[in-house]
Amino acid sequence: MEKEVRVYLDVSIGGSRAGRIVIQLYPGVPKTTENFRSLCTGERGLGRTTRKPLHYKKVPFHRIIKGFMLQGGDFSNRDGTGGESIYGARFADENFRYRHTKAGLLSMANAGKNTNGSQFFITTVPTPHLDGKHVVFGEVIQGMDVVMKMENVETVANNKPAPMQAVVIEDCGEESESESDSSSDEKEKTMKRLKKEKKKLKKQERKEKKREKKEKKRAKKEAKREKKRRRDESDDDKNNKKHRHEDRGRSRSQERDLPMNHRSGVERGERREKVRSLSHSRSRSREHTRYSGTRSNHHDYDRHGRRNTSRSPTISRSSRSVGDTHRDRDDGGNSRTRRSSRDYHSRDKRSRSRSGSQTRINQARSRDGHERRRSSRSGRRSTHR
Repeated sequence: MEKEVRVYLDVSIGGSRAGRIVIQLYPGVPKTTENFRSLCTGERGLGRTTRKPLHYKKVPFHRIIKGFMLQGGDFSNRDGTGGESIYGARFADENFRYRHTKAGLLSMANAGKNTNGSQFFITTVPTPHLDGKHVVFGEVIQGMDVVMKMENVETVANNKPAPMQAVVIEDCGEESESESDSSSDEKEKTMKRLKKEKKKLKKQERKEKKREKKEKKRAKKEAKREKKRRRDESDDDKNNKKHRHEDRGRSRSQERDLPMNHRSGVERGERREKVRSLSHSRSRSREHTRYSGTRSNHHDYDRHGRRNTSRSPTISRSSRSVGDTHRDRDDGGNSRTRRSSRDYHSRDKRSRSRSGSQTRINQARSRDGHERRRSSRSGRRSTHR
């Protein structure tokens, strides 16, 4: 089993420490990985052509394109025109076994075929158009947040970071086994922490979903209840309108057939008024019958309530005719005038044509006469006894 090789780059942005990037090198391209590892450690001394230390320490990332890649490794000119490999000036493309399939891949920069030196780049997105042209030899396993910070720095001409935001490799090297173990432990801890956070987020999401579901159910119930209430109200309105329409179109005979509580309010009021007026008229007629008595004239009695037998009914001479009056004798042999039926009819006719006020006066007089007559009779009876 081949040994895993890991290297690190400590990066600063604008003079401030940004963090550490840990890179794992692929075993499938050993020549390329050895070149990069040696440049990280600086163990090879000076370059043959540049006569500069073969080391990435204090070397800037001179080209940053957001949404594409971060390029660095020019230790000689620091602008992308220099650099040198540990094998001399340039070396050939080893193979294209690995492809640019994701962000965080480490690949060799070149000026064309078989022109690999010391410059490299880190992808921030998948770049399949670079497959077969650039050799992929590693990937970032820790510090992608630092890569994202580097990607978002302000740039000027030729995609160079602004002077105030220069991105520089402050330190670099190979991770020892203990560091590798510690980094792997840290990675495991980080992974565990991330898993816990992920679980917590999922739990919160589930709770939110449950709460939303409950809210929706409650709202649905409220809507149903409101709909039912409105439907009941509309049914009541329809029933009221129907009853009003039936009351309006129902004949009086149909109204009389119905019980009193099923009749319309107007009809019930009319019926009550009718009954009231009828009872009032009946009571008045009873009073009239009581006080008016028979058709006999109240002038037949004197002011003491005694029957006046000495006076005969006054009839004008102009209205008197043959057969109007009859001479008759009473039981005592006295002569008296007896009125014919025609006189009574004419007299009743005249009395009916009188005004209402005169009728009330006559009724009062008749009432007084009745009372006097009743008292005189009771007095006579007591005298007889």
